[in-house]
Amino acid sequence: LARVLLSIFTLLSVATGLIYSAEHNYNPQIPDYFAALYFGLTTLTTVGFGDITPVTPAGRLVVSGSILAGVAIIPAQAAK
Repeated sequence: LARVLLSIFTLLSVATGLIYSAEHNYNPQIPDYFAALYFGLTTLTTVGFGDITPVTPAGRLVVSGSILAGVAIIPAQAAK
């Protein structure tokens, strides 16, 4: 359980920081870190409400990596 929680926390922290860095200057939907945190959480859990979308190529790359990481790493850690 600790490994899964640590993986989720790490992935969420990294995804939030990367999406904030890539988008906050160009995307009015991500004005602060908490909006990026919300977006990162919905992305990692693959819920994706669609209320916030990336507008830069770097943001789209971060989101693609976050989705792949959320789908691959968390179940792999939970299976151990």
